[in-house]
Amino acid sequence: MPHPHPTPDEAATKIQATFRGYNTRKHIHQGNQSCAATPGVPVIVTPYRNDPDLAATKIQASFRGYLTRREFGHLGRHHHRRFTDDDEAEKLCPALAQTRVSPDAGRSLSDISNQSSSDVDDEDLQNRAATRIQAAFRGYHVRSHLPRRERASEGGSPRSVPSPSPLLSEDEAATKIQAAFRGYRVRKNFRAQTAPIHLYVDPKYDEAAKKIQASYRGYRVRKELNQKRHN
Repeated sequence: MPHPHPTPDEAATKIQATFRGYNTRKHIHQGNQSCAATPGVPVIVTPYRNDPDLAATKIQASFRGYLTRREFGHLGRHHHRRFTDDDEAEKLCPALAQTRVSPDAGRSLSDISNQSSSDVDDEDLQNRAATRIQAAFRGYHVRSHLPRRERASEGGSPRSVPSPSPLLSEDEAATKIQAAFRGYRVRKNFRAQTAPIHLYVDPKYDEAAKKIQASYRGYRVRKELNQKRHN
């Protein structure tokens, strides 16, 4: 019996559940590390524990697996084809190239990256990222099923552009989510590496700098005098 077509909320909930499962396994692994010195205690190894890119890939793979299982259950014995090449998919479905993730999703991820690590701990950041991913997917899913209109020519009547098939839309959405998350990580690392040096305007720092400079100059003068005496 074919599985019922999931609602956008159900699909987004599965994405969030997958991410939370990853987060739970991560904390279990961290707890097991404290017991590593005890003989006979097994330690769970999670290869993507410290790699957010691998975590995002894990989310995408789990979501695509869910799509595959759902489609096979829905189509039964009908032939099923997966589009794995983005260029081929866009040729077969031109409207797919026009799909975009909500701009609010990028700004939301950027807002998270602007917060210092001292203000937001790792667990809170991951929970907020999962919420942003869920919101971005819901917004994209709604927009992908709304009719799009464009004018055929100046003064012409607007015509509807058919929305892409659900399979292609959701697959593309998973790719967009991963790309947005990787972009967020790159921007965060770049900001950390290019953070401006704090300038101290307190007079006591100026006095300390002058003393250091004067001491160094005195050292240079004494060194030159000693060299002249030896010569």
